[in-house]
Amino acid sequence: MIGALIITFREVLEAALIVGIVMAATRG
Repeated sequence: MIGALIITFREVLEAALIVGIVMAATRG
């Protein structure tokens, strides 16, 4: 249960990081 929660949290964090990089790249 805890392991699944940590994996989900990491996935969301990774997705947010990628979105942030893309947004920063497009804004220049």
